[in-house]
Parts: sequence; structure tokens; C-alpha cells
Amino acid sequence: DNGEITDMTEEFYAKLRGNELQNDEEAAEYFFQKKSSSKNYRELKIRFGRHLVNAILLIDYNLTHFNPYQRTYYRLVKELAATEILLARTLHQAAIYLSKEIYKKASQYGIFDMILWSTRILKDHYGSRLFKQKEFEHYLELYKEAKKVVDLEDLARDNFSSAMIYYYSKRSNLEVFNKISEESFKE
Repeated sequence: DNGEITDMTEEFYAKLRGNELQNDEEAAEYFFQKKSSSKNYRELKIRFGRHLVNAILLIDYNLTHFNPYQRTYYRLVKELAATEILLARTLHQAAIYLSKEIYKKASQYGIFDMILWSTRILKDHYGSRLFKQKEFEHYLELYKEAKKVVDLEDLARDNFSSAMIYYYSKRSNLEVFNKISEESFKE
């Protein structure tokens, strides 16, 4: 019964939020009197995950506790998901319109992962669907520029993580940590 499934999913959420269930074993025992490896419990977790994804897409990001950058980023994530769905349904015109809007807003805020994603869609559209050389080259250039920035951001995160791992695993050798940090900064 669909109503029972929804009620169980909502109860699962309430129990997790209230810290009433500490692990999978407790949850499986509570709901099914079975182990966490049971099929029923695995299905409940899957339904719960889907429920969370749907709920996240319905969150109003215009609430006051989000700053303008956060509101824009979250809106673009939702629009990007919609764009991918439109492309999968071969609704290219709507997908291209959204991709251009994502690109404009992402450019205003310097959100390079969104610039990269939207220009990838646009360059592919103009190159392999419409065969328009000028538009293809325009978006290809924007894509390449965004890719450089995204690659550098990834490198910075990787170097920071490496330095932190070294620092926390070998705290006593601050000299080596400083050397690693300086080399990463130079990259």
C-alpha cells in the first residue's frame, strides 16, 4: 500500500532526525524485526533516499538564511538537473535556453563548475546538432577557459587535502608540512 510506504518513510525520517535510531541494525529491527541486510530494509533506505532528493529539489532557496551566492548556486543546480532531463527527453530548444541562462548567471557569480557544464551542453549542441561553426567555437573557447579554472580549483583542493592528511598524520614534522604547502601554493 502506497500510503503505508509513505508513512514508513516519513517515520524513518522522524526517527533519524530525533536521533532515535543510531544505526542500520536498530532501524531494521525497529521497522521489520529483521537484520539491516534484509530486502525490506534495503528498499526502505532506497525509498528514503529518493524522498530526500525530491524534498531537496522543492526547497525554497530564496529564504533569508541563504546568501545571494548560495541562492544562485542552488537555483543553478536545480536548473542544470532540469536541463539534463530536457536533453534526455530530446527537448533541445528548452534545454539550450536553460543552458544559456545558467551560463549567464554562473558567469555573474564566477561559478565555474556551472559555466563548464552549461558551455559543454552549448558547444555540443552547436557543434554536433546544428553544425554552426561560429557558435561552436564561441562556446568551445568558453568551455576551455572554464575547464582551466575548474582544473586549478581541483588541484588546489587536492593539494590542500594532501597537506592536511600529512599534517594530521605527522604533526610533529611542521617543517615538512610547510615545504609541502609552499610547493602546492606555487602550483
